[in-house]
Amino acid sequence: MLTTIAATLINLAGVGPDDVKPAIERGLRFIEADGKKWKDERDCASCHHTPMMLWTLSAAKTHGYAINESLFAEMTEWTLREDNAAKILYNADVPAEKQVYFVASTYVMLAFPNAPPFGEKEATNITRLTTFLQEKQSADGSWPASGRQPVNATVESVTILNRIALAAPWAASAQPNAEKANAWLKAQPPSDEFQTRNLQLVLAVLEKAPGATLLPLIDRICEKQNADGGWSQIPEMPSDAYATGQTLYALARARCGHDFPATSRGIAFLKSTQKDDGSWHMESRKIEGVSEVKNLVPIIYAGSAWAMLGLMEAASRP
Repeated sequence: MLTTIAATLINLAGVGPDDVKPAIERGLRFIEADGKKWKDERDCASCHHTPMMLWTLSAAKTHGYAINESLFAEMTEWTLREDNAAKILYNADVPAEKQVYFVASTYVMLAFPNAPPFGEKEATNITRLTTFLQEKQSADGSWPASGRQPVNATVESVTILNRIALAAPWAASAQPNAEKANAWLKAQPPSDEFQTRNLQLVLAVLEKAPGATLLPLIDRICEKQNADGGWSQIPEMPSDAYATGQTLYALARARCGHDFPATSRGIAFLKSTQKDDGSWHMESRKIEGVSEVKNLVPIIYAGSAWAMLGLMEAASRP
């Protein structure tokens, strides 16, 4: 009898860009519909909905997938309004050491790595996000985190995300902040936290690190892959879309695309676990003092968005 791993490897034949396209197209419809619903009902961008929606749809445009352009324009304009209608600039008057929810600003910045897509007003407003992150950086070069896993995760993962966001050409004024972040990150001991592990690889690729630096990072990621082809947030949890999608994104950025064995198995996992509405099931981590997290809408959306980012990036690279 074949082992689970052997059977999975045999079933990978033919997994390529065309095979992933239907899953991506279903996922995009979910990202659009549920993102718009959250905005209409909550009137707040949140850390997990509108920012991840903009990043996912922007990536889809880059990779050549059809999106709802009018919705993308509407959500961008609302998010970047001067009156902060979407509440992206959370608690702007709170001191940096107490400010932990600005990851929403980070994800919006990651949605536009080259330039805001519309006009001068949007460009001005997205520049405000750069200033916001600069003001919230701690004196040691890091940014604080709430500890609410996985979106507002560890100080190291949040700092890496902000460092990546500040690499945008329109954020040139933040170069000193990026250098402070680099110095802080280099002083940190090795971490096995899944997001830190993934984002370290993304940042190393961004900084054009040599293969000798990338290979150990890739190995550390691949050795954590589960028998079903996915990755887990923590060892006690099963494979899920958030951890797997983010891992595929990191591997693909390091040119370990759909032909790379670990990536192929991850793609197969996401394809087999996607729901009919285009989303992925997610379980919430236990929160101290809370017996059960009943509202899974935020983590389902964030997990599905990461699954989409991972699939699109992996499908675009052999």
